[in-house]
Amino acid sequence: MISHKLMGVPAFKIGDEYFVGLDIEKIKELVDYKIEKCLGCSKNLRLPKNKGKIVVTCPNCKTKFNAST
Repeated sequence: MISHKLMGVPAFKIGDEYFVGLDIEKIKELVDYKIEKCLGCSKNLRLPKNKGKIVVTCPNCKTKFNAST
């Protein structure tokens, strides 16, 4: 982080972007997934963003459901 002159905390690198400070909206914008709850067991699942409609199978309970990403 020092080589990128980031001297504050917290400091983040997400993808190719570096930034300082806890900016929740910036973090949500930069991560490439969203969190969705399984319809069967309510486990939080990480789903890819911008893939359109997908069929998801929960690794915990094996429930299959459609999701829009």
